[in-house]
Amino acid sequence: MGISNSRVCKTLEIYDNLLSDNISHKRLSCSSSSSSYSTTTAYARLQMKQHILFLSVCLSLHPKANVKELSVLNPYGGMIGIGNSTWLNWCLCRFKLFRLHAGFHDAYGFMKAQYNIGPGYCYALELTNRYLIPTAFARSLNYCLLGHLSGLSYWLRIKIFFPNVYELFSV
Repeated sequence: MGISNSRVCKTLEIYDNLLSDNISHKRLSCSSSSSSYSTTTAYARLQMKQHILFLSVCLSLHPKANVKELSVLNPYGGMIGIGNSTWLNWCLCRFKLFRLHAGFHDAYGFMKAQYNIGPGYCYALELTNRYLIPTAFARSLNYCLLGHLSGLSYWLRIKIFFPNVYELFSV
């Protein structure tokens, strides 16, 4: 498993930049009522970090993408569950493994559907090892459920075997 994967490193770099750039959360707040985040509670700050991770992964796939446009097109990107499923997000957001997977899963799936960029929901099959599973085959498997299974196992392996990399993400 190649953890020195340039995509993960690039995402981490973008994430740190966006997070430090938007610490006051004034630059990423959307005017639409469906995606307005409030930084008044710890849970709201966590939601903001999850959304910033989603945007970071999108930007690592398409560096010239407009952050505001991405945020408006997918206001709940990075949240755990389908769309604005606040209950599921609230239940599982205490687990970093789920937060990391949700950001990557949503971003890769969104970028594949919207711009036909990247491997899609099954991002972990491409990030894991190009020699084990050929890229063309991994990209043809854009199934949401398979993406959850492969993605959660990917982050579990990172947590167990590469804890220093896992801890770099402050999601």
